[in-house]
Amino acid sequence: MDTLPASHSPARAWYAVALLILLYSFSFVDRYVIGLLTAPLGSDLGVSDVDFGILLGAGFAVIYSLVGLPIAGWVDRGPRCRILVGSTLIWSAMTILSAFAQTYPQFLYCRLGLAVAEAALTPAAISLIGDLFQRERRVLPTSLYVSVPSFMVTGALIVGAAALQLSKSLQPMLGLAPWRTTLVLCGLPGIALSLLFFLTVREPRRVSRSGQDIERERIVTGNKRDFVAFLAKNVRFFVPFYAGVGLIFMYVMALAAWMPTILIRGYRLNAETAGYLLGVCGLPATLMGTLLWPGVVSVLERRGRPFAIFYCLIAVIGAATPFFVYSPIAASAPLVLACFAVAKLALPNSTIMPPLALQNYAPAQFRGRLIAVHLMMVNIVGFTIGPVAVPMLALLWPNEATALGRGLSLLSAVAIPTSVILFYLSRRALSPKQLAAVPAEAVGA
Repeated sequence: MDTLPASHSPARAWYAVALLILLYSFSFVDRYVIGLLTAPLGSDLGVSDVDFGILLGAGFAVIYSLVGLPIAGWVDRGPRCRILVGSTLIWSAMTILSAFAQTYPQFLYCRLGLAVAEAALTPAAISLIGDLFQRERRVLPTSLYVSVPSFMVTGALIVGAAALQLSKSLQPMLGLAPWRTTLVLCGLPGIALSLLFFLTVREPRRVSRSGQDIERERIVTGNKRDFVAFLAKNVRFFVPFYAGVGLIFMYVMALAAWMPTILIRGYRLNAETAGYLLGVCGLPATLMGTLLWPGVVSVLERRGRPFAIFYCLIAVIGAATPFFVYSPIAASAPLVLACFAVAKLALPNSTIMPPLALQNYAPAQFRGRLIAVHLMMVNIVGFTIGPVAVPMLALLWPNEATALGRGLSLLSAVAIPTSVILFYLSRRALSPKQLAAVPAEAVGA
């Protein structure tokens, strides 16, 4: 059984998790707040709609993904707490610095710096949580952390709106355009939280699956060659696993991008009503799923089901597939929202279970890099392809108000069942001893 250093009591461990969740939440504020600032940025910096697409979508996601793996390798070898604090300071500074940009290229460079720095957060956080808690107690803290995106895609806009309102009231005193003050206000919490984390959280000892110190356990040494050898030895697990992650997040990002427009165009709701109804139906269902499914996994594991994570992921997503497919093409808005609520109840499995599987079934030396590959699939496939695929599929029904709904339905009908099959194949590749480690001598260590 894993052991914990005396300096990390359960209370201290949960305190660290609370700070990690807050840091992750504010990273979404810094990332998405510019969605509220399109008009003033367009006016002051000459930012076009295409430019905003680069800032909000593929540009951020691609940079975030490309730097994620090398940064995660540093996380696996270096002092995680210091890396996390440094990266938070950098992305917060980039948010504040972007407030003083005078041209679009200057603003873009700040956003690129934001993407690079934020890429260190989740690999470091998942690795830290794995060493702050015993194996049987990791499910809840990991689930709470990885569920943050489900809430903060909407929550970031609420925080940003409050910052913008405050900025307008401060304009006579500060003399800054409200959009500039908004970015400054959004960057400050990250600096404060990073300093608090630096002063109050200590680096935990790295612990392997067997409970031994990583430095004493004779498996892989954790360098790049060892990581590649580990992936090669477990290719039957990782190829379907990461492909399944990419497909399911293709649907998740498409749903987030287009569901409001589907309600507006196909069911003649105004934008405010559509947003309100989606929030009322989606947020409670997401919260319920976030709390429910990790509890199911814990119960199954206590009953001797070592692969409960995959059982829950496959069963719940598979059972909810009809609701994913029918939701955007239902006969009425109430039916759309009812199916949407069921979908949001099931979808926390897609955000919680894959990182939890990597945390529980893989050696601790590689957690950071494995999570970085996971994020790469989420960003490159999910953010880049998902929102674009729906309008492309909608071209099959030209000039129809329901075209986007049909496109999303078709995407879900293909992507979701395929991801379930891939997760099943990945589960079949797991041995009773979980993932196969690569002996140090096999890679010349």
